[in-house]
Amino acid sequence: MTNRRLLAAATLVGLILTLILNYPGFLTWDSAAQLMQARSGRFVDWHPPIMSLLWRWADTIVSGPFGMLVLQTLLLWLGAYLIFRHMGLRSGPLASGLLLLFMFFPPVFSITGAIIKDVLMAACLLLAFGLIATFKSQPHSSSDASAPLGRYVLWGTMIVCLLFATAVRYNGVGAVFGAVAFLAYRVLGNRWKLPSRTGLALALAFPCSLVLLAASLGINRAITDVRTKITTAHEWHDLAGIMVQRDDFFIVRHQTWPTISQMFRAPAPSLDDIKELYDPGWGNSLGSTRPVPRTRNESLALRRLWLESITDHPGAYLKHRWLVIREVLGISSQGLRGRVIMTPVSASRYGDPEETKRVTGHDYRLSRVQVLLRRGLTMFASKTPLHRPYLYLMLASLCLVLAAARLRQDDIVMFLAISALAHESTLFVVASAAVYRYSYWLVLSAWLSFLLLLGGASDQRFASDSVGSRFDS
Repeated sequence: MTNRRLLAAATLVGLILTLILNYPGFLTWDSAAQLMQARSGRFVDWHPPIMSLLWRWADTIVSGPFGMLVLQTLLLWLGAYLIFRHMGLRSGPLASGLLLLFMFFPPVFSITGAIIKDVLMAACLLLAFGLIATFKSQPHSSSDASAPLGRYVLWGTMIVCLLFATAVRYNGVGAVFGAVAFLAYRVLGNRWKLPSRTGLALALAFPCSLVLLAASLGINRAITDVRTKITTAHEWHDLAGIMVQRDDFFIVRHQTWPTISQMFRAPAPSLDDIKELYDPGWGNSLGSTRPVPRTRNESLALRRLWLESITDHPGAYLKHRWLVIREVLGISSQGLRGRVIMTPVSASRYGDPEETKRVTGHDYRLSRVQVLLRRGLTMFASKTPLHRPYLYLMLASLCLVLAAARLRQDDIVMFLAISALAHESTLFVVASAAVYRYSYWLVLSAWLSFLLLLGGASDQRFASDSVGSRFDS
């Protein structure tokens, strides 16, 4: 069996096994809400509605979450296959083993069955990186009539993947930045010297990523039926953090306070109330104290208070955001929420088994194998530090340095690491909860970068001991 066929066989077996272990796909509270929107056709912007629209189409083919599970699993495995094939390792068993080690590594596998936007974003990005890795800047021979069509399809698929990755999670624009830079680097080709080529690729990626973000915002806005005050929770979490750090209920002295004070369900909370409930790693803890804007003017008043509080008290804001990012990265002693998502019925949006089955079309009692797997993954997450994102932040930084030193061989590793670090950096501003899935792309791409570097080093040793054929020969 040739190396390419061995890798393809490993991919097919891994994909089927992933679908079996995750069948029919797991729902969190958020994904259950998105499924209901997909069924009703009435989209709310609390989550980017493009995922609900996609789910609506998938649900007409396969009722429930299984259609989406197939889609995101296929994207993940296809992207991984293209990346490892691109590496051109001389040892087929080495490439196949690294592929399986990548996909079934517990911190990667533990939430692949969850139908959530973070996994779908990662799947789109992984496929985009795989497609870009196959991209050649040199034009095809004019005698090949199918070449232009193939290139158009390749370009179109890459753009759709990048746009969708941004559209399902807006702060995914950081991760998309790394992928767009990789694409620009490949397009520029060898006509540029490496430092100039890399710098220009990064410079081009910035405006292109913003264009993708603007397009994704426009698409989601166009298909939204019900607009909500989606930023209220985040703004109030930051305001509470600033007040706690300053030990000062300063908002009562702000000129927007007469408007803000009318938004509370009960009498306005005191500083002691906020201190008691404030948790940097869980913004929802402030729910009972949160103002509820009912009009556009009230929303604008709250946003003005938030922005001016940040500019007036930057030190308190940065202290608060540092406490938040410590929780998000798993630096503190507390564990992150959602490190394993194999959700039984009791943890879904609908606590009653019969109601869940009626609404979603599936019985969410786990099989014996899934129960054992969930138990093992949960034990692994609690007994080892490998579900703590700060480890992958350090690993991505290390891979970036090593790949930059040998850029001609490891260009994909460098841009994967840039994508991971850029995405995680957005969480310093936007995260309001210590949830594992927020850092899923960091974990996945840092682990992949490490394995690609490891595979390249091992392959060189293999080549020195034996004569192997090139992967694509």
